[in-house]
Amino acid sequence: TAGSASLPVQRAAQDEAAIEDALRRYILTELAAVPPRRLDRDTPLFETLLDSTSVLALVSHIEGNFGIEIRDSEVVPDNFSSLRRLVTYIEHKREPASPPLAATG
Repeated sequence: TAGSASLPVQRAAQDEAAIEDALRRYILTELAAVPPRRLDRDTPLFETLLDSTSVLALVSHIEGNFGIEIRDSEVVPDNFSSLRRLVTYIEHKREPASPPLAATG
């Protein structure tokens, strides 16, 4: 059906929102010494909330709760500077590898 084509897109958006909400809750309740009034998708995390110790805790939390492995070389501002970047990074890491092409014949 025509509506079912958009289902994966809707599911992806829901997954992203759930990841963002879970990360926001964890950062505000467990990591932020003085939680800000708001933590939106683009709030700079390093300038406002995270230090080196809290980044390690965040990495551990993400690995344990989202089933991904984060290499030290991946803990960079491009991946960890905001909720938006964290969600994108996690979604990318969670994507399954492309399955091998099936043999035809």
